[in-house]
Amino acid sequence: AGGWRGRASACIRDGETPLCLREAAYLWHTSSYVVWPAAARALAHALPIDAPVDVFAARLVHERRLRAVVAIPPLAVQGSEVRTGDCGLGDCVPSGR
Repeated sequence: AGGWRGRASACIRDGETPLCLREAAYLWHTSSYVVWPAAARALAHALPIDAPVDVFAARLVHERRLRAVVAIPPLAVQGSEVRTGDCGLGDCVPSGR
């Protein structure tokens, strides 16, 4: 996430690692989503999609037309080589790590 809205996190502990939820001010390279009906309506209202879907959603979050809550640690991780690459604006280059 690219910054947070507010200072508070909501956390629960299940075992050793707490799970925290925090509202994001901006997102990038997002690969996993849980969408509630109200969010689906906001996304549909913003059609047509004029950018990669993560950029499209991030713009709506930045404009406060959509709320994004981030789980820390992540609940899902992208399972491809993109995850270990150095990604710029829409391009991914393997990092060699």
